[in-house]
Amino acid sequence: MSSSSLPHLFNAAGSVAVPLSALLVAPLLARALAPAGRGTFANDQALLVIAASLLALGVADASTVHWMEWSRRRRSAVVWGNVLVAFAIAGVAVIAISHQRSFPAAEVALLIVGAGALAAASHFRGVALASGTVVTVAIEKWVSSFGRLLLTLVLFGTGNLTVLSALAALVLPQLAGALYLAVASRGLSAPARSFSGRQGVGWAFAGSASGSLLVNLDQLLLLPLIGPAQLGYYAVAVTLAEIFTTAAKPFRDAVMAAPGRPPAILAIRALGLLALGAVACAVGFGWAVPAVFGDEYRAAVPAALVLIVGGVLKAWGYVLGAYLIRMRRYRSRLVITTAALLADIGLLLPLAGLGAVGAAVAASVGYAVLAGGTLVVLLRSRHSPEPAMGLERPMRK
Repeated sequence: MSSSSLPHLFNAAGSVAVPLSALLVAPLLARALAPAGRGTFANDQALLVIAASLLALGVADASTVHWMEWSRRRRSAVVWGNVLVAFAIAGVAVIAISHQRSFPAAEVALLIVGAGALAAASHFRGVALASGTVVTVAIEKWVSSFGRLLLTLVLFGTGNLTVLSALAALVLPQLAGALYLAVASRGLSAPARSFSGRQGVGWAFAGSASGSLLVNLDQLLLLPLIGPAQLGYYAVAVTLAEIFTTAAKPFRDAVMAAPGRPPAILAIRALGLLALGAVACAVGFGWAVPAVFGDEYRAAVPAALVLIVGGVLKAWGYVLGAYLIRMRRYRSRLVITTAALLADIGLLLPLAGLGAVGAAVAASVGYAVLAGGTLVVLLRSRHSPEPAMGLERPMRK
């Protein structure tokens, strides 16, 4: 193994550590908070992630690809605009949904700080990757993921794991990671190159924002529709469905890193692995859910079984979406994710009477639109040449 590959292996392990730590934390949260508390925490987490991700995911991708092309003024506008918008969204959203339940001042502060930290971390990851410092990104992933796991374990072991302390265990390691990235990224921004960085960046921002809403908005809207206990069952089902996204990540990374046009065999292999995983989960969820999360979560099993389908579709759409990014089909990606979001949200109200199962059905339909729409676009584009990387046109003076 060459020394040059070690940073990438360290980063890949960190990428796995992030969802793995979330999966390990999930049973502790479920057992300590009970279904109603777990639903309340899911509502808080969705609010935080939405606030940070509406721009952060697009900024992370765009910073990675276009950072060296932007002027210094544009770089400053991106980072400050991204963080400030995340703060604003978090604050406005807390006020907007405060009629659902009472938000303690400490909880409000954690939500707003967490949104800013997540947004800033996403941006600085992009800067570090654009500068080739993969180890910096890897260290931040390890700090945030295992910091959260360690704090949650301590809180659970001492009997102090509440909704507020669980939120603190989520936010504080991420804040530490963001501060580390901010310090480590100083001096990484080389002078801007003489290229235009306008090729579809706005569409990339919008597509990433729509994708973030597709994954998180339902847990923000479901609290008044199905109540905290049913939302707790649904949150457990969503956590289990994330297993498929984790399994698909290496295939997505391979698509993003492949030279030239990524081979279709990567998507086919991903679907085969996900299908095998779906069969295993369908057989095991009936006993695994109550065994891992507690017997009071036995009611989450039907929603988890439904979300096996949704999880496979979401994960496969995640892989297929990487092909769209490589082809710079940003507008197509935006249209598809928006259609999937509308399908999901549009079904929440009529299916609310089914509780967590209804929410799982709505999410699965949304992910079916995501995967199916992406596949249609890719099949129609299979004979077209891969677009250029967008570095040919000189920047106007």
